[in-house]
Amino acid sequence: MRTFHFNPDSPEKPTFSSKPASHKFAKQLDLEVFGICGKDQGGRITIDFKVQHERYSGTEYFSGYIDELESLVGYVGWSRDVSEAKHHSKFILRRISPDVMRFRPSPAELKRSKYRALWSFAIRYTLSDLRRKSWSWKHFKERRDIRNRFLKFLIAAWFDGRQLTGTELSEFMDCRRRLTPQEDVFYLSMRDYALNNIPEHYGYTCDNCRDPIAGSRLLCLDCPTPEQRFGDTIDVCSLKCFDTHITWVNQKAHHPYHDVLKLRTVVTYYDLPHFYQRGCETLQNARARFAANSGPLSLEASEDLDDEISVPDDDQEVNAIVAQSLVTPEPIAVSGREEMRTEIRCGVCRNAVQMPCWSCTQCPDYFLCDNCEDKSLLSCLSCDQQYDQPTWYY
Repeated sequence: MRTFHFNPDSPEKPTFSSKPASHKFAKQLDLEVFGICGKDQGGRITIDFKVQHERYSGTEYFSGYIDELESLVGYVGWSRDVSEAKHHSKFILRRISPDVMRFRPSPAELKRSKYRALWSFAIRYTLSDLRRKSWSWKHFKERRDIRNRFLKFLIAAWFDGRQLTGTELSEFMDCRRRLTPQEDVFYLSMRDYALNNIPEHYGYTCDNCRDPIAGSRLLCLDCPTPEQRFGDTIDVCSLKCFDTHITWVNQKAHHPYHDVLKLRTVVTYYDLPHFYQRGCETLQNARARFAANSGPLSLEASEDLDDEISVPDDDQEVNAIVAQSLVTPEPIAVSGREEMRTEIRCGVCRNAVQMPCWSCTQCPDYFLCDNCEDKSLLSCLSCDQQYDQPTWYY
């Protein structure tokens, strides 16, 4: 959300200019606004203005009109000929407080169901105002969650690491609408700080989407490199790209069920074999831990099983499938003499975990579920040591 003050250049001219106001960080934005107002053939008041961003060397063009609700609605684009047929988004400006504006329904919602949208708007604003005045925990939790999602999507959209999907873009625009100008500017400064600290893996591009890898680098442990040359590994920028089939001309085939090593910092070519070996050792220890934790099988359940299962060593696909079946057995009947087993739990949320999951290469027998790892909740509750995490994780 943005707030503008349109100041007429003179009483005789239909032009105006301004700078963002209503917050003390306005001088840090380095932008200027120039516009002109008039009337179209139907008698509607039209307003066209542009926002020049000196810092980012770009100009946004706004073209809109005053509707029957006295709102300024229109279209935004990065080209001069912005119109209904050529634009990248829509906008709406009203002369109300930002704390109220962030809950107001959009023109599309009002057109779809006006009274339902207005009733929902009144409820949401009233609850938010009561929680804010009473310093409710729900108020601070909501603002924190919005900030975290906004920064996550903002960094992903600004950096070359990954483009936002349709669902993520919709959620990102919803976060923008629910932020006040003061919060927006403050979070932009947090984004700039994060971008200055995000590691860039120079020389590595995602083997799936071909974008440069920044932030976390995901390395496949099951895809062998020719003659163990670690400059030719399968590297991707996100789990979305990892969960795909990748085939190279040198006959390397990557599959979604392969094991992954996440590198959160820049690793040199000479240090990569050490991290690769540590990842493989951690994987073996984790599989042994889950296999031992699966418990003994009863005689009745194991009568139909062979005493030994032989798997070809050179068939990686079969090995991966067998390893998964060993650590996640199907429910079977066990004898009453079964020993008590220690359930493996997530080191953060303490919920039970099963493979596939995340295991720390530095802390022994420390596991993380997907939810805690995705939220970067990396406080080590197993060894009472602070988990090494970069400053760009919020």
